[in-house]
Amino acid sequence: MFVSVIIDLKIKELDQKYDYIVPEELIEFIEIGKRVVVPFGNMERLGYIVDILTESKIATKPILEVVDIEPIISDEMFLIYDYLINHTTSLKSAILEAITPTEFMHDYQKKAVLLKSFDDEIIQNFNRIGEWLLSKSDYKYLSKLKRFEKSNLIKLITTIKPRVNPKVVIGYEYNHNHNYQRINNYLHIVEQFFYQNTILRSDLLEITTASVLNTLEKNEVIYRVDVTIKREVTHKFDLNDKDILLNNDQKKAYNEIVSGFNTNKEYLLYGVTGSGKTEVYLKVIEEVIKNGKTALILVPEINMIAQVAKRLKSKFQDVAILHSMLSLGVKHDEYQKIYDGEANIVLGTRSAIFAPLDNIGIIVLDEEQDESYTQTETVIYETKDLAKIRSKYHNCPLVYASATPKVETMYQAQNNQIKLLELPKRAVIDLMPEVTFVNLKNELKEGNTSILSRKLLEELTTTLNNNEQAMILINRLGYAPFVMCRVCGYVPTCPSCGVSLTYYHEDSELKCHYCGYHEPYKNECPNCLSKELAPRGIAIEQVIYELRKYFPKAKILKLDTTTTKKKGSNEEIWYQFLSKDGDILVGTQMIAKGFDFPDVTLSAVILADENLNLSYYNADEKTYILLKQLIGRSGRHKPGKAIIQGYNLSHYAINTLEKDYMYFYNKALAARKIANYPPYVKMSQVIISGLGYLKTYQEAYIIKESLEENNHKVLGPSQAFILKRGEDYRFKLTIKHEDNDVNQIIKILKEYNNDKIRIIYTPFIDLE
Repeated sequence: MFVSVIIDLKIKELDQKYDYIVPEELIEFIEIGKRVVVPFGNMERLGYIVDILTESKIATKPILEVVDIEPIISDEMFLIYDYLINHTTSLKSAILEAITPTEFMHDYQKKAVLLKSFDDEIIQNFNRIGEWLLSKSDYKYLSKLKRFEKSNLIKLITTIKPRVNPKVVIGYEYNHNHNYQRINNYLHIVEQFFYQNTILRSDLLEITTASVLNTLEKNEVIYRVDVTIKREVTHKFDLNDKDILLNNDQKKAYNEIVSGFNTNKEYLLYGVTGSGKTEVYLKVIEEVIKNGKTALILVPEINMIAQVAKRLKSKFQDVAILHSMLSLGVKHDEYQKIYDGEANIVLGTRSAIFAPLDNIGIIVLDEEQDESYTQTETVIYETKDLAKIRSKYHNCPLVYASATPKVETMYQAQNNQIKLLELPKRAVIDLMPEVTFVNLKNELKEGNTSILSRKLLEELTTTLNNNEQAMILINRLGYAPFVMCRVCGYVPTCPSCGVSLTYYHEDSELKCHYCGYHEPYKNECPNCLSKELAPRGIAIEQVIYELRKYFPKAKILKLDTTTTKKKGSNEEIWYQFLSKDGDILVGTQMIAKGFDFPDVTLSAVILADENLNLSYYNADEKTYILLKQLIGRSGRHKPGKAIIQGYNLSHYAINTLEKDYMYFYNKALAARKIANYPPYVKMSQVIISGLGYLKTYQEAYIIKESLEENNHKVLGPSQAFILKRGEDYRFKLTIKHEDNDVNQIIKILKEYNNDKIRIIYTPFIDLE
């Protein structure tokens, strides 16, 4: 027997199948999808079995070890693997790694073994048995160690170990055959074992002392056992969620989805903000669980996990939660719960689409319009595409829930490609917020130089006086988007990316949001030496500064990527605001997504039209969705208001906000038809990067010509928004094509992808 293996090295030149001999003693353990340890060059590496062969002309080495008891990659996940191979330029090894839970990955660790003693200070790092496990900080000694290895003084060994191990703690079991005479003194402990066979040491220490346990153990009354325990997800759950009572519109949507059980029908659950879309799919999930099946629910942001989780946990026992802010140990145990069949519901963010869940009865993409469902690094994919594969495999319905669907999704619904389910009214209070538009040009003309309009200040005053809450959106990090010299016009830029540096007042720093570069802020211009290097533009820190000036007694909370880096910090802010331990929540786009705060009666946008200036064909859609979602945070349980500030308020993405979504949809659709944009054509983007500006541009042009020879319409090459990353220059091509052209496009691009020119293909055009 032979196997074909993909080695876990993300190097293009090595990204192929390698055949290995299967030793006779390992044959019974071989299955596609398992990982094996194989010799590779002068190393031992992990590989994924992707094929089993009866013969091979190229296999010369045997596999050394089978790592997995059960396949880590299922047949279903191999369907996704095949799709990504044919629809992206991603490496095979990278795709397999993306599918494999990080917590089940293995790490490589070098170990130095002492063969002979020698005179060097480095020898003090070896332990008593002559071994030294190298940490990352020890790799600075690697070149010296290799010299010693050549002299046969040491041997370097690479070991492979699991990244995360199960958590094992001490437990005790009762010995019914003990002969301890003084047992009557400890009956209060012994009786604990009447109710359970194994008790954790930590639990027993709550009713007795360590010395007592040691006495009982010494006299063989109890004996130690290793107990594997699950590390639990900790969220601020409110487990007293009310029963779901559906209104007539919700019942209609519910019945429609239930009628689609055991089919792979797609549904767009479209309803205004606050219409109870979550209630519908939670009720559907109840029916799914009754039928003995499982449910996969995806939300776009970690911020949304807690409030959906609290509702699930209040109704269902076996819920697994997956997102990147969980510790490795907790995430490992959540995945193990899924592998072991102990979870019938999985709730997670984008990467949970790979959750190894069996017997799925429904898949839900909540807030389907959100850009976070697009993976833009390493392995590039649209979550919706992978959800369709899983829906087809399990023959289960796929539900997209949104108050502001993507134009393409609504177009499919209008053309009966997916089933449209409408919730036209709010579930609690059938009244949308009153929307007021404020032209900032007029504010300035009339003497108001503050970034807060007079109308906004007036409504904030009323809201705070009524002991209610407000949410304010400003979609820019820092204090100002850039700084500029008033004398010579100099703007500091990132030395790697070429983009202007963002000013952070709190840290007194200039930072690059793309590569992390930062430098101290000084008001002295390095170009003309004047003291006029000053902040320009508006960002979140500046808005908070202004609010504190006008409302010194108000408690203002901030929610953006700088406040959510610490584990649990985003949920802490959310819970704080929900508990009314905050009057005004100021944040970037993450505050517009799915939150339900009963006391929020005012939502406001500082610069409504800023996204309209982005060079995307769907900049109008991005703007409308963000603003409409933010407006929807207000007045969900009592009458609310929304203030929309901006300069270009006449654009249809803004002036349709107080109307139904379909007004915007029809305007946007008409504009796209004229320009021949999606949904009337498929559009893809190619990023070409390489050393040297001119050489990379020329290579991009050659690729364009090759695509055009195959009858594809190609726009560009043009500079990517971030022209330079590290040493690489970047150009982009935009391709208009038919849906079935993707395989041919990928084939052409792979011909040019090499170690000097790197090509990233995306089935969308938002990647920069």
